[in-house]
Amino acid sequence: MSYYPPVEIRTLTYRAPGTVIQYPQVTGLANRHAEERINRAIILQIQEMQRIQQGVQTGKNPETTGHFEIKTNERGLLSLMLSNYTYSIPMAHGYTVAKALTFSTQTGQSYTLSDLFRPGSNYLELLTAEVN
Repeated sequence: MSYYPPVEIRTLTYRAPGTVIQYPQVTGLANRHAEERINRAIILQIQEMQRIQQGVQTGKNPETTGHFEIKTNERGLLSLMLSNYTYSIPMAHGYTVAKALTFSTQTGQSYTLSDLFRPGSNYLELLTAEVN
């Protein structure tokens, strides 16, 4: 079995009027193509989250803050949670969008939840029961 060390993550900050989003950037991977795939997917997800929020927070002077959490960074897997919060006047409350991303650090392939379980396994029912 091969050993895959944790990947290096840098925190970058995107700033624009009313917007401060901190996001992860993977660096130092042996496979530069994988590194580019992962970083591009992170940027595209953040942009999609902003589009979603702009459709909901339709007031004036929107204020957006964003951050991320590293859920796992081991054994060739990187799993992140991206979260953006936006509030605009005169909305009653703000709106949060959170999205999870999981990657192979060897190939840059993105995984969905179903990719992480054996075909035919009853993972949805088991996870639902655990959450309930």
